[in-house]
This record gives sequence, structure tokens and C-alpha cells, in this order.
Amino acid sequence: YRVRHSMQLLRTTNYNLEVVASMSGFNSMSTFRRAFQQVNGISPQGIELELKNNFNEILLAISKKWVSLYKNQCNIEECD
Repeated sequence: YRVRHSMQLLRTTNYNLEVVASMSGFNSMSTFRRAFQQVNGISPQGIELELKNNFNEILLAISKKWVSLYKNQCNIEECD
């Protein structure tokens, strides 16, 4: 339960790992890291990095879409 709760916090908040561990009921970071790794097969830092990379990829995709929409609009309206 505690590891599942910590995963939810990592996915939905910007809390650092120490806060996530504490909010999930872990008294030490080493216990948190070990339990997290056992359950998920990846360290909390690894998940944090994956989530950050996915977020950056989503932002990049949204930016590209907006640029494309703007260019299409400009082609229709002949704007510079």
C-alpha cells in the first residue's frame, strides 16, 4: 500500500522524494528506496526521471502542434 501511494504521489504532485517517502509512511529514505525498487523494479529516482521525460515530450508535442496550427492559420490568412 505505501509503495502504491508513493507512486501515485510521484505521478500527481511535484513533491520531492523525501516528502513522498514521508507522506507514504516511510521513516527512512533507504527503506523507501529498497521497498520501491522491490515492488516496481525501478528506483524512485528512475521513475521521477521517466515522468519528467514524458512530461517534456508531451510539452514538445503540444508546442509543435501549436506551431503547426499557427502556420496553417497564417497560410489561410496570409499573415507574417
